[in-house]
Amino acid sequence: MKRFANLLLMVTFFSGMLVAEENSFTFSVKHDHFWGSGVGELAFTTSGIAYRSEDDEKHAREWAYEDIQEVKVASPTEVEILT
Repeated sequence: MKRFANLLLMVTFFSGMLVAEENSFTFSVKHDHFWGSGVGELAFTTSGIAYRSEDDEKHAREWAYEDIQEVKVASPTEVEILT
């Protein structure tokens, strides 16, 4: 059964890259919870996509490209990752 990763990433500065080195692009992002939100970085690398939390390392995630079914730009500020 398809399921969305439990993490919706809100790209707060989608057009403003923080880092672009060695085929990696990193963006400052915010992800929403039912109660509150968290901030961090969303990195697109040669091996996959990673979310690194500035607030709580329990929220950090990594997805290898072979595990990702779809990456959807749901709006100008929202990215959904389907695994």
